[in-house]
Amino acid sequence: MTEMSDLTVPGLLNARVEAMPDKPFLYFEDRMWTFAEFKAEVWRTIRSLEHFGVAPGSRVALFLPNRPEFLFVWFALTFLRAIAVPINPNYRHAEVAYQLVHAEPSLVVAGENLRETLEAAVAQSQLSCRIVWVGADGLDPETSGSRGADASAVRPDDVACFIYTSGTTGRPKAVMQTQRNYVLTGEGFAHWLRLGGDDRLMTSLPLY
Repeated sequence: MTEMSDLTVPGLLNARVEAMPDKPFLYFEDRMWTFAEFKAEVWRTIRSLEHFGVAPGSRVALFLPNRPEFLFVWFALTFLRAIAVPINPNYRHAEVAYQLVHAEPSLVVAGENLRETLEAAVAQSQLSCRIVWVGADGLDPETSGSRGADASAVRPDDVACFIYTSGTTGRPKAVMQTQRNYVLTGEGFAHWLRLGGDDRLMTSLPLY
């Protein structure tokens, strides 16, 4: 039996898909995705990210409001051993520019509604990076040139995400969160709240 501390986010998702492929995993407005449907969206997003050159160790900024594409991209990055860099969608352009300069992402996945802020931030930061816009119809994944992500290559100590501090005593700093951090936090959350497979949680906080 695999210990929870040895699991990765892709390993955990794959295990749930195998055990309960048709069970609801995500609800958003009038849409629902089962575990299997969610993984299919993640896999399509993996192909899109590979098309844009995302590889192990790449940093990808997520400048998105709460919407399914945030999760599709975030999970896809864990399969690719890349690093997600979420940015507060309520930031002004100067705050976004600071985080871009600090994190140096090679790609930014951004909401179309945030175009004006991001373009001003990129101009201020003078950062050279590609931008993928997510519009009203969601993310349109590319399907060509896929190498295929190998979940078995992902390690528990791989850095999965940079979470930026609030910066109350100085400029925000990036806190490195590993795959293991996320698996153990999720398992602990479910354990302490005594959550079961039939419970449904509402996410009211911003995903970034």
